[in-house]
Amino acid sequence: MLNPKPGLFVVAFIPQFTSPVRGSVPVQMLVYGAIFAVLTALIFSLLASFAAQLSNWLSRRPRVVAAANIDAGATFIAAGLSILVLGRRGAA
Repeated sequence: MLNPKPGLFVVAFIPQFTSPVRGSVPVQMLVYGAIFAVLTALIFSLLASFAAQLSNWLSRRPRVVAAANIDAGATFIAAGLSILVLGRRGAA
């Protein structure tokens, strides 16, 4: 509710789809904004549903969570080492 980015997106993006030929521009903005709000709510609801299912699935499989944590840690270490190697290569 307090995040200004969605409002700025609507104000910056939606006007390009309005046309005075098709009627009142403020009404068009309201309609397009309502469509955007409904689609956003639908998509976020689906994401939340899938996230809840994934959470339940992961809570029953602690080995998968441990493996994912190890993989993430290894990825960060590999990224750090590659930055170290590339940094030394650039300094030479």
